[in-house]
Amino acid sequence: MQPTLSRPDLLRAEADAEIVYSEVTESRPFLMAEALVRPRVFAVASPAYLARYPLITNLAALSRTALIHEESTQQWERWFELAGGTNISVVHGQRLWHAHLAIDAARLGQGVALANEVLVEDDLRSGALVEAIPTQVYMGAYQLVVLKERWSDPMIVALRHWLRATLVDSRLVHERHRSEQTS
Repeated sequence: MQPTLSRPDLLRAEADAEIVYSEVTESRPFLMAEALVRPRVFAVASPAYLARYPLITNLAALSRTALIHEESTQQWERWFELAGGTNISVVHGQRLWHAHLAIDAARLGQGVALANEVLVEDDLRSGALVEAIPTQVYMGAYQLVVLKERWSDPMIVALRHWLRATLVDSRLVHERHRSEQTS
């Protein structure tokens, strides 16, 4: 396992498989892709940040706060569009180059970041981060990408089964946590 921002060249055997988050299903003639999980995407902040800005109760108010971006404003723009926000400008706020850095900044009280259940499950459970406003936005999926010729290799089959089982267990834990919060 090697987390990286650059995509490995599977044809050159730089990796056996890749897990990538994307809104588009990986589609090249020599690759197979399987969507593993399509998590809900939502705005998160530290409880202290939300206590300082109690008027963040809707999309318009959220758009006027310190939004923490990854590489550009595109993800927030797309998220607001899918959440039903209209005429919302999201060009302000710091730009970091990776989701984990944006989440760290939100955890430190520097603003509001976009995250999903896979990335912030532990933070939500511990209370280090909370959902800023309730939404039901789904943007992309984590996909397992493998060379077609290797799709049936025992190692790849075992990886696919392990990932499915792990993600199902994780989803069950998250759903249980969410139901405990609402009851």
